[in-house]
Amino acid sequence: MKRIKPKYLYSQSGYKGLIVLECPDCGARVTVNFKNRTNWFYCRSCRENIPMEKVRKAYIGMCPYCGANTSLLTNIPEDYLEIRCRVCGAPIDLLWNEKQGAFINL
Repeated sequence: MKRIKPKYLYSQSGYKGLIVLECPDCGARVTVNFKNRTNWFYCRSCRENIPMEKVRKAYIGMCPYCGANTSLLTNIPEDYLEIRCRVCGAPIDLLWNEKQGAFINL
């Protein structure tokens, strides 16, 4: 019997690194690189402290345009995500893979 990885991560000590966040109140999206672990973020649009819940792993691998390796976390609930490469800025399409428990590039 194959095991399916959980859809959401949970970290009592918080999350750090590159994270694409969406405010559940106003829908504003922001990309932040947290240097220290945190369990919340500040939404500049609605000016609220938002707890980071339902965080998922997005392993991108290599950018198809410049070859840069990137991995990140996100709380965006959709199973399709478009981000920009951190090096060249090219758009990268990601799709949720239930078996791997992460977003993968198309």
